[in-house]
Amino acid sequence: TGMTAQKANKQVAEEVMMKNYTINHGDMVIDYTIKVKTKESGYVTMQKQDLTKEEQDRVRDEFKVTKLISIDNDVDPFYDNILELTYVTKADDHFEVVQTNEGFEIKVVGQKLKYNFLKKEYDVMKKETDTFDVIVVETK
Repeated sequence: TGMTAQKANKQVAEEVMMKNYTINHGDMVIDYTIKVKTKESGYVTMQKQDLTKEEQDRVRDEFKVTKLISIDNDVDPFYDNILELTYVTKADDHFEVVQTNEGFEIKVVGQKLKYNFLKKEYDVMKKETDTFDVIVVETK
């Protein structure tokens, strides 16, 4: 995890998470890896009553979050799919990857993205139409 402070109280944070999964496909067992590279950027302010104090409480404004999700089946040196997920959030980013029978499900900002590993397809199940955007960056 890296964090940098810049002018105008803008904060940028990056982190990488890797998870390994197995999927059963008939008589075959397929191992695959998910790599999630997260970049958050946004402005940070301090509580007004704390401005004169040495220790100040931070107030988190809206942050733009970009998650680059790379899916690889380990058979070749290339990623099978790369998805870019972009959204804005005020709350701390709760991001969860859960394995399913067909692949995995991503839960983020109260919404779900289901990915079918064998078909290399995703389905966004969202309550609001503007919660986040998904872009297929690269596919084989």
